[in-house]
Amino acid sequence: GMFVLGSDLDTIQTIEETWKFARKNKLASVQFLILTPLPGTKTFEELEKEGRIKNKDWSLYDAHHAVFEPKLMTRYELQYHTIEAMRKFYSPVYTFVDFFSSLFTKPLKDSLQVVAWRLRALRSIKTFMRDNKEFTESLKAASAK
Repeated sequence: GMFVLGSDLDTIQTIEETWKFARKNKLASVQFLILTPLPGTKTFEELEKEGRIKNKDWSLYDAHHAVFEPKLMTRYELQYHTIEAMRKFYSPVYTFVDFFSSLFTKPLKDSLQVVAWRLRALRSIKTFMRDNKEFTESLKAASAK
């Protein structure tokens, strides 16, 4: 499943409920993406007019970086909790619980493929967190002001 987070109605609670929804419905994989107001879109124009576009480094307009100020949380909260939702969904505990429960319902090969994919996803998330630590810390510092 793919979920876009950061609408004007979204809160930290929304993000939490979204990853729990994905777990409850036994999705094999997810992407939690951050709403990205692409230039030329109505969303970009509205956010620009409201002064909520906070970053125009176009390399960050990739659905993984909070480049605008949401209404009901800070950019840092949107960034942090979206990545945290991915980390929680792909946690080794959930991965292996799902693996063992799937042994009774799916071929072993399929179950092993899901485990391998999820562990790769978790590694990618950790790499993203490391590579974007400076960006995330800058959002945190800005939200503390």
